[in-house]
Amino acid sequence: RSLSPDEEITVYDYVLKDNSNVNDIVEKLKDKYDDKIEITTLKDVLGVIDTISSLSMLIVMLVYTISVIFILAVVSMVCKKLFIVEQHDYGIYKSLGFTSGRLRTQFSLRFICIGILGVAFGLVVSVCLNKTLLGLMLKSLGITNFNANYTAASIIMPIVIMCVTLFGCSFFSSRRIKKVNTKILIVE
Repeated sequence: RSLSPDEEITVYDYVLKDNSNVNDIVEKLKDKYDDKIEITTLKDVLGVIDTISSLSMLIVMLVYTISVIFILAVVSMVCKKLFIVEQHDYGIYKSLGFTSGRLRTQFSLRFICIGILGVAFGLVVSVCLNKTLLGLMLKSLGITNFNANYTAASIIMPIVIMCVTLFGCSFFSSRRIKKVNTKILIVE
């Protein structure tokens, strides 16, 4: 409902020294004034804030989940193509004495280096544009004052999650290196 200029809104805040009687006072006021007034206690407000906090954590977890799924899909596709291109090279490395485990680790470390560059770029863009862009989007929802607070955990956690996911997925996808044999060099 939109407010017209003729409507008058009056809000009173009361702070009680002894808050043990809050429920009794609220009930008496509701009995006396019925639906002429609306009463909101601090407990009600804190309940709403708790719900909003829970929903925001759920949204963060959803974003992490979608990011991990996206990484799994992209890395597995890239690893397949990269393995086909570099299969001959892995045969040469194995003939020089490299083990499959070392080659797989080296393969995965390349993905982490690229991931760190991507995270650094994303972090710079986020710090520069996050407050402005989210402020504009939230303003359309009625939230006019948005502050983006960065903590060490809010910066380090995504970096760790993305790098571990990149390493794990690329290491798993590089399992084909085990099957590469030096006999591949004889064909040429």
